[in-house]
Amino acid sequence: FTRRRGDRDIRIVLGPSGSGKTLYALNTLALQGNLQQESGPAVGVYFSLHQHDKKNFETALTTATYIRDQSKMAIQAFLGELHDSQVKNHLNLKMLVSVIIDEAASYPEVMGDINVLSKTYDELKSIASHVRLIVAGTGMDGISMDLSSATDVFKYRMQPWKEYHFEKAAEKLSYSSYSTRDTQMCVRAIIQSPILSKLITNARSAMFTIEAVLLIKRGYSSVDVKGSLTSIVHVVLGNYISYNGIGRLNDKEKRLLAFAVFHELKDANQLKKARFPILNKLHGEDGEDRIRRKALGVLDVNVESQGNTINFVGDHKVSVSITPALSMLLYKLLGVEATVYENWEGLEAIAGLHAAYLEVTTNPACRTMGVRLARLTRPVPAPSATKNFCIPSPSNTPTVFINGDKAPYLDAIAKNGGMQSKYSKGGESVDIDMDEELQKGGLVKNMLSLKPKSGEDAKKALSRS
Repeated sequence: FTRRRGDRDIRIVLGPSGSGKTLYALNTLALQGNLQQESGPAVGVYFSLHQHDKKNFETALTTATYIRDQSKMAIQAFLGELHDSQVKNHLNLKMLVSVIIDEAASYPEVMGDINVLSKTYDELKSIASHVRLIVAGTGMDGISMDLSSATDVFKYRMQPWKEYHFEKAAEKLSYSSYSTRDTQMCVRAIIQSPILSKLITNARSAMFTIEAVLLIKRGYSSVDVKGSLTSIVHVVLGNYISYNGIGRLNDKEKRLLAFAVFHELKDANQLKKARFPILNKLHGEDGEDRIRRKALGVLDVNVESQGNTINFVGDHKVSVSITPALSMLLYKLLGVEATVYENWEGLEAIAGLHAAYLEVTTNPACRTMGVRLARLTRPVPAPSATKNFCIPSPSNTPTVFINGDKAPYLDAIAKNGGMQSKYSKGGESVDIDMDEELQKGGLVKNMLSLKPKSGEDAKKALSRS
């Protein structure tokens, strides 16, 4: 650790909703040794701010004294019999006292102010020889943007879960109705599934996923998730929405949230500039602040302010990113179930999902109506067609169509474009016949011979068509 202002041990835990901030604060940060790396007894006092009256957090003084007094009372209740003489005098417990303030975004004006946090820390010093103040909560990335990890606080950023984290968490879970063998079998099935393995990149959705698969496994000697993918994804994302608070938004607000986040991701990828998320597509909308808080809660913010500049964190090259699990959530909010199958249909579905993303970022109607993904039961045009054909068009909601089997046209069809998917067993590259692909996409009337001797000849051939 480098030295901070006044050597105060103030820690901020950052990350999107469901990334494990609270558990990390409680189970890891609260119990670590103090800044001098000394170990010893430790006690944690947990606050969930949305359960406390706003009047207690109006100024630096009221915030600091309220948290100090509430912490003292909690320690009295917990340690009173063991340390009676010390607690009565409220003096200098010879231990580490960690105060965890969760749901800190409930009162952003004070929780993002270094003066308030410093005052609170100083008041807590009257309790114990070593004190740690830990602040966590979805949305803290924006609230703490003026707090520098170089001079003010320590910042911890939750990372997307990997298979290792999921396996370790599953080991520690106690499911009274399931054996360890059943749990391990379900964990393996999830990890081996191309779609369910994406759901475990978020800690909360990972737990919902193992619970859903265990229910499917119940009563059977083995587990096969392939036939239940759509149901599992629907249940997991539904539970996530309900638990997250996004469920309190109406359908129009949910679509607007996803619309704004997709545009923020697009802008971040195009700009390649360090900046905090703007979410400008929410500007002027009813409930803008409320939707913005929820929208920020699905993003990983990869920048930090340092003095008067904003810089990328670590090796990141884009300002914001999103885990695969929460990208699936965005699609659901827009009206699309992002389920991908392990065959050719899965490849077409990936093309359809990307076409839906492009539709959202280019069609303003998606702002309020979202987007649909529909699979055609027959190929368009029919293989026997010899004349012009009509591309299906939705009457209201913007729709991306996944073409029927063996269609002599694009695999994914949108209002102003389409996508063609290609499969290769030989790695990331595939040989294609551009003559065939251009005609298949309706870009040329007749077959060309695109085998010119030079790039300039290729341009001439295309211009003639």
